[in-house]
Amino acid sequence: MSEVVLKAEKRAATGKRANALLRKEGKIPAIVYGKEEENVDVSVVVKDFMRLVERGERMLKLDIEGNGKNVLVKEIQYGTYNHIILHADFRTVNDDTTIHVSVELVIEGVAPGVKLGATVEQEIHEVAIECKAKDIPSSIVVDISNLGAGQTITVADIKTPEGVILNMEPGIVAVSCHLHSEDEIGGESSEGGAEPEVIGEKTDGDKEE
Repeated sequence: MSEVVLKAEKRAATGKRANALLRKEGKIPAIVYGKEEENVDVSVVVKDFMRLVERGERMLKLDIEGNGKNVLVKEIQYGTYNHIILHADFRTVNDDTTIHVSVELVIEGVAPGVKLGATVEQEIHEVAIECKAKDIPSSIVVDISNLGAGQTITVADIKTPEGVILNMEPGIVAVSCHLHSEDEIGGESSEGGAEPEVIGEKTDGDKEE
C-alpha cells in the first residue's frame, strides 16, 4: 500500500471560537490519539483532507510539523445540513495493528440480467472488514458480470484482497438483480385483449338512437 501523506499543524487554541477561525482559513480542527500517547490537537487543510476522504483513504502518514505518524482516520464529523467536514479524529497505529473498519463497496461490470429488462440494486454500500493497518483497502470491489435476472450476490460471495476478512453475516444480500412484474411497470395489454375503457366515453348502450 503506497504511503499517503497529509500535513498537519499543532494548535494551541481550542473551543468554538478558535475552531470557527480555523474554518475561515480553510482548515479544520482534529485530534491525534493512541495507546499510551498524549492527545495532540492539530489542524489540517480541509481541501487536502477531503480529497483523500473522497478517494476512500483510511490509513495516512500524518506529517505534524515534520514529525510523521501513521494514523487511521477513525471518525469524521460533518455539518448537520451539508457535507462539510467540521472535525476529524486520527488514531495512531502500527502497520501490524489489527483494525476493524468499514470501507466502501463498489460494483464493477454489467449484469447479463439487465439485457432481459432486470434492474441491478446495490443493497449495501459499505462492508465491515478486519485486517492489518497496512492492508486496509480504499474499497472492496464486487464483480456483477455473471449476475443473472433473479439472482443475488451475498456477503459470502464477495472476494477480498489477501489479509482482509469480512466481518458481516455471510447471508446478507449485497447486490440483487430483479425482473419487474407487469404491475410494477404499469402492465401491458396482452395481444388481442380488450382495449382499455376511456373514462367519460359513451359505450354502445349509451349512444343516442
